[in-house]
Amino acid sequence: MKTLEPKQRAEFIGGVYNTSEAKDIICSILNGYINFQKLQFIKNWEADHSSNGNLRNARIEELRKKKNELEEILTLSEQEGCSIQLLGTLEAKLVRE
Repeated sequence: MKTLEPKQRAEFIGGVYNTSEAKDIICSILNGYINFQKLQFIKNWEADHSSNGNLRNARIEELRKKKNELEEILTLSEQEGCSIQLLGTLEAKLVRE
């Protein structure tokens, strides 16, 4: 059995991709996280109808803007005939609240 260290890092996306592959990867990750935020909002609202979803809505909007910015870069990549290098590191830390 492996014990959890206080800090873990994992490289999970690294590589060079054509524009179509990079778009699929980026959109999958961002759409998944946007959907996660929406589901958390719904769960909180179901538990407490007076809960304020402003922070989650702001986060969702921020993610949508980031997705649009990345899509602009991907469009430029396609126009220029370039590949995209994606670097993705997931870092998890133990946090005591």
